[in-house]
Amino acid sequence: MPGGRRRWPPHANRSREHHPDARHSGVHHQTACLVALEGDAVVGFVLTRVDPGDGMLPCAVGDLAEFYVVPERRGQGISVALATAAVTWLRERDVWTVRKLICAGAHDEQAFWRSAGFEADMLCLSLYRDA
Repeated sequence: MPGGRRRWPPHANRSREHHPDARHSGVHHQTACLVALEGDAVVGFVLTRVDPGDGMLPCAVGDLAEFYVVPERRGQGISVALATAAVTWLRERDVWTVRKLICAGAHDEQAFWRSAGFEADMLCLSLYRDA
């Protein structure tokens, strides 16, 4: 990229645990925002968190809460690098299952996550309040 060099995750110094004391809190969970940079410009990010759940399951679940790459940088490997870095970050925290909630009609997004090894195992139904 002219004027800047590319740096993709994982960058330990670009990852930040927003709630480093979450393990002591019971209210907050461990979270991280991993970013993809071109020079100093953020071209993508993933917000991930560890959810210890309610104790009914024997392990923590990882959630890829937000995931975005700027449109003009899609298809260049940034999404794969971010997804890989996020899953690695979660696995390092003993997460067994990683989840990504996707809109039912977002077929391209579903195809991307399936290509990364994710599989459909749940269905989210929503009830909206009448106007």
